[in-house]
Amino acid sequence: MSTPARAVRDAVQDVWRAHAQAELAWLRHGTPETPWRAAANRLFNDEGESLWQEAGKQGELAPHEHAALQQQRAAIAAQLELAPARAIAQRLLTAQVPVGSRALPLAQLMAALLTPQNQAGRQLYAQALAGALVADAPRLCELQAAATAQWQALAPASVAAAALHKLAAQVLSSTDAACAELTRRAMHAAASAEETWAGLLFALRRHELDSFAGDKRRPFRLSEGLRQLGFERDMSQRMRAESSATLLSPTARLVVVDAPSDVRVVLPAQAFGVLGDVHAAEAIARAVAIALVSPALAMELRWPLPGRAAAVFGALHAQLRADRLYLRRTEGLATRDAETVARHAALVLLLQVRSEAALLLSAAAPARNTGERREHLVTGLQRALGVEVPAALAVSSWLAAPPNGTGLVAQLCGLGLHVGLREQFDEDWFQNPRVAEPLRGACARGNTLTSAAFCEELGASIEQGCGRLLELVA
Repeated sequence: MSTPARAVRDAVQDVWRAHAQAELAWLRHGTPETPWRAAANRLFNDEGESLWQEAGKQGELAPHEHAALQQQRAAIAAQLELAPARAIAQRLLTAQVPVGSRALPLAQLMAALLTPQNQAGRQLYAQALAGALVADAPRLCELQAAATAQWQALAPASVAAAALHKLAAQVLSSTDAACAELTRRAMHAAASAEETWAGLLFALRRHELDSFAGDKRRPFRLSEGLRQLGFERDMSQRMRAESSATLLSPTARLVVVDAPSDVRVVLPAQAFGVLGDVHAAEAIARAVAIALVSPALAMELRWPLPGRAAAVFGALHAQLRADRLYLRRTEGLATRDAETVARHAALVLLLQVRSEAALLLSAAAPARNTGERREHLVTGLQRALGVEVPAALAVSSWLAAPPNGTGLVAQLCGLGLHVGLREQFDEDWFQNPRVAEPLRGACARGNTLTSAAFCEELGASIEQGCGRLLELVA
């Protein structure tokens, strides 16, 4: 017999399954299919809202289940607001972008921007790329603002806004000097004289490190440490990796077809070197965390939510790209090579955390209109990255960020967890089989644990994460 809670759970699960198929169609073929929207809209019509209210009244849901199911609905509402952005993205992917006297598709333009031989013309490519995005920036900013508002209205906050803002400000102020110095070194190493977003992106791409990051067996290499900890069976049974030409940024995409039995890690077809390795390692570990969730849990606890166990596990694994001992022992790099790769990965991680902090503060700043919102985003990202950032790219970065600071908290918790595990199991904790048991146990609980609770259960704290970030860039 179906109950209101069961009906809501089934409806939410059906939406996420349909959404996953649409995501795969987009990543594989660039088709902006959105059949999931009809089912999603039914969650919020009069009948859907009435069903949700009944589910809450009947006491069938435990408090943590009700909160998680409420966040699932909030995440779907946010995706509905962002859905029109997919059509914009498809148009941009198929457009010919004017570059001087010729025109290039966006994918080819991005590849040219990162090609070593094109340093002299990099500014031309950068201006063309930013110009291709500028017309849609106001609309994209409106869509993200609406999605953020939906999340705030529907999802219970796990961390008070004031505490989050204080944390973000602390992250930025404590790493300003280190960021400036590491960015300067990276640009010098890449012979990039342009102190622009394009010059920084080229420096982060770091072609000369491709011998350590450019192989075709990337998913296998990046997951070696996870297999050594004893997660190989879960990975082989529940995870698959594929590549996508639709992804034009270094960020990998995670698609949950069914939780925990079918998780896809989709990597960009274009190579991004060590920069891409950091993002791919994070996505692979998030997928492992989802694959470890107990299938006996209710769907709202199985399907991943922003800022929960999977995000922390991803951040924990990503920072191993900046761990010299890990690179030497697990991937066999020589001491000098491990030092070079680790320092570069540390800069990538630093800029990622700083960007999350800046976007959180920028989005929270009072804005009377979309134009002011864009100005806040530009100012914030320019501080985070240390270079000029066009408004269109700042808006695109906001679109990709997890909602309401959940990404920042998860990253710092993952950094803190590294410290906690190191104190309990020594500096080579990533090779200690005893580490697997507490990690597996925490991940098995899915969305039951917030980022902070996940971290604390394993003997670490978010404060240790702030210290670990400074340690990485020292």
